[in-house]
Amino acid sequence: MTRPTLELELLVPGLLGPFPELRDAPDRPECPCLARLLGRARRRGGVSDPLAARFAAFGVVESPERDLPAAAVSRLADTGTADDGFWLRADPVHMQAGMDHAILLGSRAAAPTAEEAAELVAAFNSHFAEDGLALEAPVPGRWYLRLDADPGIRTHSQDAVLRRNVKPFLPEGDDAGRWRSLLNEIQMLFFDHPVNRARERRGRLTINSVWFWGGGRLPAVAPPRFDEVLAADAVTRGLARRAGLEPARPPADAETWMADHASGRNLLVLEEAEHGRVDGEPDRWHSAQASIERDWCEPLWQAVRGGELQRLVIDTVQQGRFELTRAATFAFWRRSRPINGFL
Repeated sequence: MTRPTLELELLVPGLLGPFPELRDAPDRPECPCLARLLGRARRRGGVSDPLAARFAAFGVVESPERDLPAAAVSRLADTGTADDGFWLRADPVHMQAGMDHAILLGSRAAAPTAEEAAELVAAFNSHFAEDGLALEAPVPGRWYLRLDADPGIRTHSQDAVLRRNVKPFLPEGDDAGRWRSLLNEIQMLFFDHPVNRARERRGRLTINSVWFWGGGRLPAVAPPRFDEVLAADAVTRGLARRAGLEPARPPADAETWMADHASGRNLLVLEEAEHGRVDGEPDRWHSAQASIERDWCEPLWQAVRGGELQRLVIDTVQQGRFELTRAATFAFWRRSRPINGFL
């Protein structure tokens, strides 16, 4: 009788940085099990961008001419409804003004409440009604703009621009001027809005702009190579739904996952290390590494070595994919090196 096969692909963007200034930090977690796992695994190339890696897992390849359609996909996750229109993310953000530039602080930093989002969206929709523009905010920190046609612009994701001067990352393309002007008009609309006056009184960052990105229509996806997808982020969840799968939330740890799974091919996304890296929070990044070492690496190493898990792939995105099989766990000649040797 053939034994059921259990495989896991663990997508962990930001697990190995890049965070070069922290490579030799004295208080950085050593993560010996992660180092052993990576050292024994076969290292392969992969997609070097976290957003593109999510799409690639479902057979959608990035094109230099257009955005990956993150808006349409994440809206599918947030609303549960498919729409064949052209969707653009217009996420609520704070832009920190400098002498001659502005720094983007994103939706996680702005963190509007549902009530604040509703008020600002209503103000936008009233102001731009004659232009035929209307926002949706199914989630307070993710806003969507439906367009009748491709606006002909190329954008950059929030995470690619966080804590950076926004000027080089503003919309580009034949109609870029219109969209840059629209951003200025939105900033003026939000500047003195009662929501922002109240946030200022409470010492909160104002929501003084939106960030356009991820434009496109729902993509065709490849037949799923996974039986189950476990993820909290909206893009992965939307792609799973597009592939005909109903995503689940990630479990707390590997032992919980193993207890619920005896067979099948699984994609599991852990995103805390990615948030720590892009938000520039080294303590959070360290904490994410330590929890992945404790809650995932040691139990998964034992599961592969013991034969319960036939194949484990850890996709670190920026530093490639690491594939571990049972035979590789006994390859003692592949020497482990300290984890900072992988960073």
